[in-house]
Amino acid sequence: MPGSLVQQILDRLVEAGDDGLAMGALVDAFVDRGEEVEQIEASIWRLMELRKMTPHGYIRRVLRTSSAQGESRTRHCYELVLRPWAPELDAQLDLTLDPTA
Repeated sequence: MPGSLVQQILDRLVEAGDDGLAMGALVDAFVDRGEEVEQIEASIWRLMELRKMTPHGYIRRVLRTSSAQGESRTRHCYELVLRPWAPELDAQLDLTLDPTA
């Protein structure tokens, strides 16, 4: 695939459309092509820093494990869904949080 890794990542997000892609799926797709995980992750974070891509949502996974004593434990894991930056998404992370909540 021609172009820099950064451009390839952006191209992949554009292909995904408005739904975006989970960050893990994006990383895995480029690892499968032989790219280094650290370079892929650094490129993704750099694209967010440059406002070329933005979080568009998240995936929540509930993980259930049990200890050696048989006690059940629940943990939550979150993964960002990313898409190319767009003006209408610019303020989505400017949250007004209720300090009493």
